[in-house]
Amino acid sequence: MENVFILLASSYYMATYMPETEVETVQREVTSIKVKPDIWKEARIEAIRQGKTVSELVEEAIEAWIKEHRKRES
Repeated sequence: MENVFILLASSYYMATYMPETEVETVQREVTSIKVKPDIWKEARIEAIRQGKTVSELVEEAIEAWIKEHRKRES
């Protein structure tokens, strides 16, 4: 990543990633969670393996969980 700008405001932040050919702006909720240390360690290791941040990994896991539980409710 060449240029990353983060603007903190209230409990939200917007990050802009600007590689040479594309611009992507995303808004995320800033939050905190309590996680067992061994689970957190595994999440960090897996994120590194996948070339992602732990935040991206957690967000994907939450999205998958919501999608699966919505299917069950239908």
